[in-house]
This record gives sequence, C-alpha cells and structure tokens, in this order.
Amino acid sequence: MIFYRKDINIQKTVEKIILAIKEKPKISNKELEIITGLSRRGVEWNIKKTKKIRYSKKNRPR
Repeated sequence: MIFYRKDINIQKTVEKIILAIKEKPKISNKELEIITGLSRRGVEWNIKKTKKIRYSKKNRPR
C-alpha cells in the first residue's frame, strides 16, 4: 500500500513537469523546482524517470 501511494505521488509530479514543459518548452530547472516544490535533484530524478518511461513505451514490441 505504501508503494502504491508513492507511485501516485510520482505520477502527479511527472504530470506537473510534463505540463510545464508543454506550456514552456525552454523552462528552466529552477522554474520546475518552484512549480513542483522539489529540490534540484528531485526535479532531475523525475525528468530522468520520465525519459525512461517514454523510451520504454516507444520501443515496446507491438
């Protein structure tokens, strides 16, 4: 149950980051820190995780 809640929070944060990037493609990490309330490393970690998710979906066999 705890892991499930953590995944939900990560998804919400990733959604915030994706929406912010869609609205402003050249957004800075500092602006993402303010929007998400995360530290610099937190923003970097979430972006890295998002890239992995998108890459794995993109290269999934059909």
